[in-house]
Amino acid sequence: MKCPRCDIHEQDLELVMVGEVEVDQCKSCLGIWFDPNEVPELVSKDDLGDLKLTGKAMGVRTVLPLTCPRDSTTMEKVNDIRVADVQLDICPECGGRWLDGGELERLRQKGLLADIKNFFVTYILPD
Repeated sequence: MKCPRCDIHEQDLELVMVGEVEVDQCKSCLGIWFDPNEVPELVSKDDLGDLKLTGKAMGVRTVLPLTCPRDSTTMEKVNDIRVADVQLDICPECGGRWLDGGELERLRQKGLLADIKNFFVTYILPD
């Protein structure tokens, strides 16, 4: 599969195993392609193996919609409800998801903070 962010350069996505989960990552822009339901599983994992989360992403940012690397359908941008600065690109046809470089790490960090805040609001701070 080709990277939807770096498709001008026709960068191949490389298979990365994270435990039992297969994801595809672009070594240029550090974006990650997920099959349906894999994002929540990796957000909660402690060890992401060889998945690269940090570094300088080199991909070309654009406001144009991305094309699904699996079936070439135009993907839809969806804001994550817990982390406002993360936009998932979701394929309406196959259900795959694209996260730009650095977005998985922001989901992991802010997801934990959101969980802690929710715990305090729910259990510690009574009305």
